[in-house]
Amino acid sequence: MQITDDVDVQHLQTGVDALCHWAETWQLSVAVNKCCVLNVGKVLHITNICINGYLPIVETACDLGVLDVLF
Repeated sequence: MQITDDVDVQHLQTGVDALCHWAETWQLSVAVNKCCVLNVGKVLHITNICINGYLPIVETACDLGVLDVLF
């Protein structure tokens, strides 16, 4: 999701909350230890997105063996 302002951050948090609610309803767990916020691009936005009160902001992330790096 592209974050350009605080409204986008609120929409993202609403989506994350909906995912967590859905998982709880179906008695599934979200692997929070595998989740993070990765800013990609030249403009950094401070995002306070959380799952169960916590979601780290990282500078690199590896997904399917591919390393994404903050530039």
